[in-house]
Amino acid sequence: MSAAEQAQGVEETRESHALKILAQLEARKNRLRQENMGLVFPEPEKLAAIAARREESGAKARALEEAQQAAEARLPALEEERREAQQALQERTREAAQLEAALKALEAQQASSTTTRAWPTGRNRTRSIAPSGSGRRSTSRRAGTRRWKRRWACA
Repeated sequence: MSAAEQAQGVEETRESHALKILAQLEARKNRLRQENMGLVFPEPEKLAAIAARREESGAKARALEEAQQAAEARLPALEEERREAQQALQERTREAAQLEAALKALEAQQASSTTTRAWPTGRNRTRSIAPSGSGRRSTSRRAGTRRWKRRWACA
């Protein structure tokens, strides 16, 4: 009897193990069913809208890339043009500085010439002060004074 009892114990163990596995499978099946119910299935209209937006975004990206490439292609010519404009500006600035210096020198020369030349007095009043080599002499006191005034009034 001991072998029959032992065989019966083994069968009972197998049966309880099989029942345990069946219970685990049933619990897993219920868990999967719950998870499946919680899943959100995509709606075809929303998918189509998302696909259309993706296409629009792709087209915009391609257009922007093309515009960037065109701008990069123009960049060397624009840099050359800018460099030439800067050189021209520097030349004009240099010319303006030279003209300003020449103007100041002329103003200084004019100021010094007007302060060193005084109104003729004494016996020189009757003669005109004409530039050297002109060969002209005033015969009257009044004519000489007028010529002298005209000549130095402009200076």
